Amino acid sequence: MAEPPAPAPKQRHDPLQGREALQTASLALIESTRRSVDILSRTLDPPLYSTDDCSDRLFALIKRNRHCRIRILVADIDPLRRQGHRLLALAQRVPSFVEVRQQAPRHRMERREWLISDAQAVLYREQADRDDAIISRHDPRWALALTNEFQAMWDVAEQHPDLRRLSL
Repeated sequence: MAEPPAPAPKQRHDPLQGREALQTASLALIESTRRSVDILSRTLDPPLYSTDDCSDRLFALIKRNRHCRIRILVADIDPLRRQGHRLLALAQRVPSFVEVRQQAPRHRMERREWLISDAQAVLYREQADRDDAIISRHDPRWALALTNEFQAMWDVAEQHPDLRRLSL
């Protein structure tokens, strides 16, 4: 699905322009999440996701709901391994709540990125390297379509050993 479906009358898709708007929107969606967050990203864009604000909000979600689930699919894990990443550290700290997988080779060319909150709200970028996006705070139909795509990629994704911490 390259373009989001036309919104139903009660649903809005609002455009976002610029890095600051993207950061504000992603933090707001994470903060409003009650159960689940699914993130599809090429490199887990550090200015967007490797911040104290982002990891603090995700950790707050875990503390609020002991049954929450945070799944992250990443195409390129090399920057995560080389430079470190706060969400990778969070996944290593609370692996029963946060799981990071590397996309299967056939999906690594995916240019789109998205964050889905509670299968209701979507932050969507058509091109991962651009700072323009679309946000919908309530569009279950679109969120479900993207969640289904995410699940199909998740099912064949790799649990890369560099994305886990070994406890001895």
